[in-house]
Amino acid sequence: MKKKILLPTYFSKNARNALKYASELYKNGKVDFYLINSFIAQNYSLDNRMVSEQGEKCYEASKSRSKREFLKLQKRIELLKAPQNH
Repeated sequence: MKKKILLPTYFSKNARNALKYASELYKNGKVDFYLINSFIAQNYSLDNRMVSEQGEKCYEASKSRSKREFLKLQKRIELLKAPQNH
């Protein structure tokens, strides 16, 4: 049976190491890895409001940064030379 593993990422060195570790841990198994990323809008303040809305500058800038970092992460994953069963 193929495993499905959800890996959170926030683009840190620790998160990258977790990806490498998971790949090594399950190197002999059939695995689908799913990456999840959440982000906090830059300049977010609890004093101002609890939620940053879509369309606001700080939200859109943070979303754009998150997408850029995710694309970089995808390239790094390709360089890992993960087993064919991943």
